[in-house]
Amino acid sequence: MRSANPLAYSLMACAALLWAGNIVLGRAASVSVPPVGLSFWRWAVAFAIFLPFVLPLVRKQWPVLRREWRLLAILGLLGVAVFHTFLYIAVNTTTAINVSLIYAATPALVPLLARLVLSDRIGTRQAAGIVLSSLGIAIVVTRADWDALRALQFTTGDLWMIAAVIGWSLYSVLVKRRPADLHPNAMLAGMMGCGLLMILPFYLWEALTARTMPLDWNTTWIVGYVAIFASIIAYLCYNRGIELVGPSRAALTAHMLPVFAAILAVIFLGETLHLYHLAGAAAVVIGIVLSGSTGSAKTT
Repeated sequence: MRSANPLAYSLMACAALLWAGNIVLGRAASVSVPPVGLSFWRWAVAFAIFLPFVLPLVRKQWPVLRREWRLLAILGLLGVAVFHTFLYIAVNTTTAINVSLIYAATPALVPLLARLVLSDRIGTRQAAGIVLSSLGIAIVVTRADWDALRALQFTTGDLWMIAAVIGWSLYSVLVKRRPADLHPNAMLAGMMGCGLLMILPFYLWEALTARTMPLDWNTTWIVGYVAIFASIIAYLCYNRGIELVGPSRAALTAHMLPVFAAILAVIFLGETLHLYHLAGAAAVVIGIVLSGSTGSAKTT
C-alpha cells in the first residue's frame, strides 16, 4: 500500500510548472512557429544535449535497449511524437479554456487505463482526490462562472487535444512497465530517439508544403526552453514520479498544470490573479494530497 511521497509530488509539481511554460510559449508562438517544426526541433535539440551525458550509459545498456525496442518505440510514439505535436497543433486552432478542460481529463482516464493494463485498483480516497482536484481545475478554467461550460464550442483543435490526452494517458501507464534492468536515463534517450525519427517525415512534409521553421532569436530561445526544461528536466521528474507513486497518482500533474499556467499568465502576460484562482488551486492541492494519502489504491 502506497503512502504520500513528498519527493514524488514535488517532482510532479516541477514537471507541471515546466509544462505550463511549454503551453504558454506554444500558444504565444503559434502565429510564427509551425507546430510540427516546434515539436521536431524541441526534441532534436533535447536529444543533442542529453545524449552526450548518457552515451556511456547507452553503450553499456545497448543489449537491454535492443531487447526493449518495442517498449521504447511505443513510449517514443505516445510520449514524444504524439502528445506534444498534437498539443502544438491544438493550440493553433482552439481556445485556452478548451485545452485546459480536455487536458484536465487525464487523471480520470489514466486510472481506467491503469486498471486495464496494469490491474491497478482505484481506491475510495484516490477517487475522492480525483473528483476534488477536478472540481478545482473546473473553478480555474471557468473562472467560477458555470455558465461558461454551456458556452463551450468544440473545434477541430479540440479533437487534436483529445487525441493528445489519450496518447499521454497511455504513455503514463506504459512507462510503468520499464524493466528493472533498464536505467531511466537510457530509457529516456531511447524514447527521444524513437520519437524524433517518427516526427521527422511529418516535419519535412510541413516544411515542404505548409510552413517553414523561422530562424531568429525568438525561435531560438523558445526551442531552447522547451528542449531543456519542458523536455529533459520535466520528463526526468515525471518519470521518477511515476516510479514512486504509480501512473494514476502521477496523472494528477494534469491538475497542477493549469494552476501554474494561470500563475505564469499573471507574471508574464500581466493578467490579474482572482479569488477563483486561489480557490481552484486550494482544491487541486487538497485533492492531490487526498489521493496520495494512506489508504488509497494499491497496485497488485
